Amino acid sequence: MNPLCHYCVAIVRIKFEINHHSSPALNGMSGNRIQIEKWDAAKDGDMNEENMKRKLKSQGYNYIVYEFSPGTDFPDHTHPMSKKDSIISGEFEFSMYGETVILTPGDMVEVPSNTVHNARVVGSKSVKFFDATK
Repeated sequence: MNPLCHYCVAIVRIKFEINHHSSPALNGMSGNRIQIEKWDAAKDGDMNEENMKRKLKSQGYNYIVYEFSPGTDFPDHTHPMSKKDSIISGEFEFSMYGETVILTPGDMVEVPSNTVHNARVVGSKSVKFFDATK
């Protein structure tokens, strides 16, 4: 075994399915709007990672935690399943249905299956978020 293998670093690249769609429902002409669920401290407690985990679990979600550096860009793509992105820290510019919003800590957004969307990390801080599915 090569002794240098002990010092190897694996770089994981996330593959996104990039599709160009002409369907009005997927391109913002259906009247759909981005729905942001804001953190409710009175109901959910302080906004922190543990309370976000608890909230997502109570809603029946499983999740993966991701952290992306400033400037990370996710071009138009879709997912085969519905998901919920829940922001823990940083700012995430998110576009769907022809609308763009800035998601901040505590914001949660539902992304329906097969819906074209894109995102990018804005500002000087990394974004940490839960990618949640049922």
